[in-house]
Amino acid sequence: MYDNQPDPLVKEIIRLEQKIFYLDEVLFAEGSWYEPPYSRDDRLFAKEQIEANKVAIRERAKLLESVRKEKEFERRLCEGSELMQKMLDDFQRERREAEAKAD
Repeated sequence: MYDNQPDPLVKEIIRLEQKIFYLDEVLFAEGSWYEPPYSRDDRLFAKEQIEANKVAIRERAKLLESVRKEKEFERRLCEGSELMQKMLDDFQRERREAEAKAD
């Protein structure tokens, strides 16, 4: 390897850290304040750090999926709540109309 070429392991660590940073930004944008633990451990060898980064990426991906599922559930719940409110409003309106006709 030439002196002016970066070590492939270092390049892989940097690539994975960029992916971690990206996932953290996406999680924040999705409204999650929880950040799975990650810190560079200088005691690890490069291959161990790569594995640690891959674990951190998997954990963030799982969290992102659960955050998105939760948001979808909340959206559906809100839609259902709006539908129930509309049905209640319609029922009350029809009852008032029926009472008005009875008078």
